[in-house]
Amino acid sequence: MQLLNTLAYAAFPMARGWAGSIPPMFPDNLQRELLQVEINFLNANPINELSRGSMCSCVSNFIAPLMSDFERLLPTESTTVQQAITKCEPPLGQQPSEQSLNTADDFLQAASSENHEGVRTRYEFRAATSAMGAKDYDLAFRILDGMTKEQRESMDGSWESFRWEWTAQAAIDYYQRGRLDEMNLVFNAVPADLQPIAKISFLGRLDEPKDAEPTPLVQILNDALIELRRSTMPDLDKYNWYLAVLPSTIKYQPAEASGVLKAAVASLNKAKDRKKVETVDFADGIAEPLLAMDEYVVKDSIASITLAEIRANLRLVLLGATLRHLKS
Repeated sequence: MQLLNTLAYAAFPMARGWAGSIPPMFPDNLQRELLQVEINFLNANPINELSRGSMCSCVSNFIAPLMSDFERLLPTESTTVQQAITKCEPPLGQQPSEQSLNTADDFLQAASSENHEGVRTRYEFRAATSAMGAKDYDLAFRILDGMTKEQRESMDGSWESFRWEWTAQAAIDYYQRGRLDEMNLVFNAVPADLQPIAKISFLGRLDEPKDAEPTPLVQILNDALIELRRSTMPDLDKYNWYLAVLPSTIKYQPAEASGVLKAAVASLNKAKDRKKVETVDFADGIAEPLLAMDEYVVKDSIASITLAEIRANLRLVLLGATLRHLKS
């Protein structure tokens, strides 16, 4: 469900409280397909006494805000969503119509008078997204960080995703406006276990001018690599983030690239769930960085992968990319 939440955040920015500078929206056919997946998720996971906590958190925080989109794109199936919302609503009291709530203050006021934790969490999250849309980063992070442990856990991993993703987004905005002190404060304020992820995401998304001063970016990269090595995240996650930071390493610290690739492979070999790796999913992203590196380092690193299927798939990815280069 965490992946669905992230996709919905990108596909329906207006429903997430964004105003002004809005990321490009998906075309209607892709939005419709995404909503259908969420319908399938609801049908496959009926709300009952055992599932109410986790399911109602998903419904309240991430599905209910898209109700108007369900009615627009999947009108015949929108009743499934409405039924799920109804099951998750508290039986007593009247809530303000969300259509009447526009600003972060509106949602916070609604949350302050709400006793139902799931609904209160939804209002607070909508307040945070509204603050992010208005580029009031201090307020957005203050709301997220103010959520209780129970509220964060009820969001089923999405709290962490939004915390590092919004940190990267705010840092990019500050960097592009030359406000480096505020950028550093944003990074320092994110929980320690999310700092390397936020910094790697920041570097990967940043499209700075060619004549930009690389010094602050090199420092962020070095910090991210140190923090990633120290991280206690699962080995498979660490492997994926090492691959994610590899292009930035080649760009800003090429001498460190071989060490990053070797660390990625070491993490992969230690991962108990490494068979879950789908090399096809990241083929387009990993091929170019590997081709930019010393070929002997790449060959040795791939040869040291202990799982034969992944080793073979990566070689095929590189072969396909090499052939495309030769054709061009």
